[in-house]
Amino acid sequence: MGSNTSQPYKGAKLREAISGYESMVYYFRVHVERCQESLRIFAKIRPDDPRPGRELRKAEADLRKTERLLAEALAAANSAPNRLPDIEYKKLPSRLRRYYLGLKRELATFERECAERGEDHYARTRRRLENIAKPGTVFPYPPCPSECTPRPVRWVIPAVMEEGADGLDLLYHSFYYGAADFYCDAANYIGNGAGYLRANDFNRGALLLAEALTLGCWTDADRIANASRFALAERRRSRFDGQLICGFSGVDRTCVAPFVLNLYAQWSGKPFPLDGWPLLSMQLYEPLLSVWQSNDLAAVEQALLIACDFHMERSNLSETNSLEFNIPEHILFPVEILAVLRLREAKGLINPIIDHPLLQTPIGRLHEIKSVPHDQLLDRAVANYLSTFPPTVTEKLFAVCEGEE
Repeated sequence: MGSNTSQPYKGAKLREAISGYESMVYYFRVHVERCQESLRIFAKIRPDDPRPGRELRKAEADLRKTERLLAEALAAANSAPNRLPDIEYKKLPSRLRRYYLGLKRELATFERECAERGEDHYARTRRRLENIAKPGTVFPYPPCPSECTPRPVRWVIPAVMEEGADGLDLLYHSFYYGAADFYCDAANYIGNGAGYLRANDFNRGALLLAEALTLGCWTDADRIANASRFALAERRRSRFDGQLICGFSGVDRTCVAPFVLNLYAQWSGKPFPLDGWPLLSMQLYEPLLSVWQSNDLAAVEQALLIACDFHMERSNLSETNSLEFNIPEHILFPVEILAVLRLREAKGLINPIIDHPLLQTPIGRLHEIKSVPHDQLLDRAVANYLSTFPPTVTEKLFAVCEGEE
């Protein structure tokens, strides 16, 4: 970290610096607490040892420096215009095309492999589900949700992009797979406690909630929100290192999750227990959260454009980066934006016409809500999977999802 007091960043770099400083402040606060505890212990057993005191003073100095840099970055961001001047707006369509064509090339290779085996896209998924749905199936311990609910979303995006509304059934089925995986992860956390690390990912859970709202799957949206509320309220000490954890991993690595949860809380009137967790600021989603229920279409349009630009800024194809949208389906399917439009529609508000490339593709538009039946094979597989847990776990899972816990 630099020692200069002036903030050298602008635009996207500034927002990236803010996210980094917020994570570092949380780290140094935890480090200071541990140094204080070490000092108390050494005061009893080795009162003349100067090392714990030196370590504590260094940790406190690092914390003060990082808090100062964060305050400067936030002040610089607050004084800057909301629009993103450093994003080359005219290049966004080519970026979207590049992501989509990359996905198509990946799927073409997969299609050739399926053709060589004489199978369709879903053959492997069906085989796995059929095996899991068989009574007596032995699961690894603790059970692994990914073995139960392989989500076929990558095959769905091209169907919707090329067939429009005719491909929506597949999009709903893909959501059902994602929801099943979410519930299985929740069961793992409830059943195995703080010593087991397969908690739901905070970013993935929030995007799944936004997807439920976008598709008009209101019952699933309520269940996912209830499970998320329980996961954030259920604070435990990890058996590994004693740190405070919850039913979500990565609570300090996403800007979109706090936005989606606060959006749902405003719509439903049921807040989430977010206090006490090291959340990142919502950054350029904040203007949208403040005006999404407004009748001022110009203000809503401007906030949506800012959020669309921010979505693209936080998008990049990589398995290693920490951006919220790092796979094609999350980049091309802007569920956090579409969820706002769906909730405005549900409240009887008129939606503005948004001239942004992100919302000009078939997968980026708000379609009419459909009633698509669940996949019975998936339901049988999930039921058999959950049967491996004690009855008390599944009973608590159902109570949590229905908001009874």
